Order: sequence, then C-alpha cells, then structure tokens
Amino acid sequence: MDGCPEEETIAAYLEGDLSAAERAALDGHLEACTDCRVLVAGLARGQVGARVEDDRNADPMTGVVIGRYTLAELLGSGGMGLVYRAHDPVLERDVAVKLIHALDVRPADRERLLREARAMARLSHPNVLTVFDAGESGDELFVAMALVRGSTLREHCARRRPDWREVATLCLGAARGLAASHRAGVLHRDVKPDNILVGEDGSVQVTDFGLAREMTDPGAPLWPAGSESGRPARRGTWRPSCAPAASRRRRAISTRSV
Repeated sequence: MDGCPEEETIAAYLEGDLSAAERAALDGHLEACTDCRVLVAGLARGQVGARVEDDRNADPMTGVVIGRYTLAELLGSGGMGLVYRAHDPVLERDVAVKLIHALDVRPADRERLLREARAMARLSHPNVLTVFDAGESGDELFVAMALVRGSTLREHCARRRPDWREVATLCLGAARGLAASHRAGVLHRDVKPDNILVGEDGSVQVTDFGLAREMTDPGAPLWPAGSESGRPARRGTWRPSCAPAASRRRRAISTRSV
C-alpha cells in the first residue's frame, strides 16, 4: 500500500466491506503506521457510540444516576475507568463523568482520582478542562467535568493531518493551560497528546491531572529520591537540582546526546 489510506477506506475496513486482499494490505500498513492505528481506534470508538445511541440497553450503565447525573453514552475507557456523557438535570446541561468502581479500586487509584479533581478544580482557565463536581455514589467514584465535543490531540492530528501552523496553534493553547496550572501551583507531570482535548470549534483544553503534584512548598523536592512519573518518552531530560547525583549525571548525558 502506497501512503496512508483515505478515511473512507478505513471506515470500510471497520465495516468489513474490504476484499481479503485489501484487508491484508491495510493490516500490514497498520502494523507500521501509528497515525493510522490511532485513526482506526477513533473511528471504531465513534461506531461504538453510534450503536449505543441506537440501543440504550447495550450498556447496563446507560440511564443510571450517579450523584445527580444521568449517564447517557459511553465516550471512552482507560486505565482509570470509564468516561460517560451524562445529563445534569439541575443545571440542564450535558457533562462528562469519569467513573471508577469504588469496590475494585486500589487506595492509590482513589487518591489519584481525587487528586486529579482537586487539581483541576483549582484552575479556572479556558485551556484547562473545568471540573464541576466529585464524590461517591453507591459503589462508584465519579468526577463531573465539562463535556468537550471533539477528540484528543493525537486523534485530531491523525484524522486531519494539520500543517505545522495549526499544530503550533494547538500546542500554544495547551502551553497556556499548563502555564496557568503552574501559576496555580500545580505541576501536570503527564503531558502527552492523549491528555489534550481539541474541540470541534478548535478550542484546546488540558485534562487528566491524575499525576499532578502541588507546588505548595517551593523548597520541597517535586521528585522524591529515585521516583519517576509520566511516560519516559515524554518526560523532559531535565531534573530538579535536588535530584540525586546519578540523576543529574543522566541528565547531562541525555542533554549532550540531543
């Protein structure tokens, strides 16, 4: 296969409308192309959402009330649980609700969810996703957030293949959100394309502060000795001056290698 396939071809692939030869060729391309794999995942998620919309009984959580929010549609899932579109009958608006089962969650995961909610609730900026509420409802822990109609930055770039100017504009929006979080004393520590949302209107919002750290004490180390957080491929090469000598040596080696 020469170059990346059109979106229509990938849609036909997901629907099972390609010939055996076409499917084999696309399978081979997907093994080597990260962007197309992301696009396939995004389109597949959209198809799942459409099927749930047609059949409300497809998901047993549809229609369940969590706090005051009525779950309407599964938007996605990840290591920290499920995200639903939900309706707030009091303020008459749709929101996104992140949900994890309280009986299955480890204490560290519970604390991470609450830490994320607290960190985001401290911020009021157009480039940081707004948190409205958090708590427990029955056996579920939840965080209610603003609903962004769009996709992650990774999916957006894979689908649209924007030029460098648009990418720079999107990254600038994310940088403004991160700068606002730093001013509020919150260090994200897990910045990646999957944690940046791009709305259909072009808005950019940083989300998922689950690994965030509060900078309440400027003199305290942000990284305890020997600790690491975030994805290695996306961590900066720098380390704070309080890091162990071995970490500073690794930083120096990494910097010279760039």
